[in-house]
Amino acid sequence: MAASIITESTLRDVYLPLEVRDIVKKLYTPINTSLRIKYSCFAVSSNLIVLGANTGAAYVFVKDPISYISFIPNKERDIQMVRFSPDGRCLAVGTGCGVAIVWELNISQLQSSKKILEISEHKGSIISDMIWDNKGQQLFIGDTNGKISVAHMPGVLPRTVLSSTGGIRLRKPGIILVCETPVVQLVSKIIE
Repeated sequence: MAASIITESTLRDVYLPLEVRDIVKKLYTPINTSLRIKYSCFAVSSNLIVLGANTGAAYVFVKDPISYISFIPNKERDIQMVRFSPDGRCLAVGTGCGVAIVWELNISQLQSSKKILEISEHKGSIISDMIWDNKGQQLFIGDTNGKISVAHMPGVLPRTVLSSTGGIRLRKPGIILVCETPVVQLVSKIIE
């Protein structure tokens, strides 16, 4: 399931109010000079906007007022999805080759983002959805081959997952479920 590519001309063809067009123009500022870079996904937190690109890079913007502040390089190919942690301090990036990467965003300290975790359990498939738990301590990842994995953030003790009859405790990222069909959407219902 490939993400549809969002281009400035696609947005220009739609009837948009002028103020929205100004926002779109600002979001395209970092990639205006390149014809091959296209945005493929986005995520919004309380104060940031991130746009993932087909080149594997993520572009970070302050939300109000809209301004470009950071570039997160990535050696993996196209970004399929981006997800902010609940507190907005981390960003999970899912790629088309099945690698998920978690970046710590050091925006408030004006430092570059730091890679804190790389999850390769889905290599060879496309990551189709990712969801954080309510505390931002675990990231659940689903792919087009039907695999679901969980990754614990560094410094967090792993909790029991799927705990109806004892459950599973994983210290490293690992597959917790394999479905017969591709994962389309993950929904979190945390029982404390």
